[in-house]
Amino acid sequence: VYHVGILYFYMYIKDKESDKIISIIKSGNVYQYCFEAGKVNGKRKQITKSGFKTKNEAYIAGKKSVR
Repeated sequence: VYHVGILYFYMYIKDKESDKIISIIKSGNVYQYCFEAGKVNGKRKQITKSGFKTKNEAYIAGKKSVR
């Protein structure tokens, strides 16, 4: 997916223990994780954190955050 000249990398991983899908996204030189925490007032609540150097770092941090 191209957006404003920057290549974005998406990877979806389903966490077996929590049944949530953790998205790993690369924007520029850093990776971020994102997952849906649930609905608040009828709107989707997503948790994201950015600044990881590798996909694996982002995935491990996201997996810890899901629990």
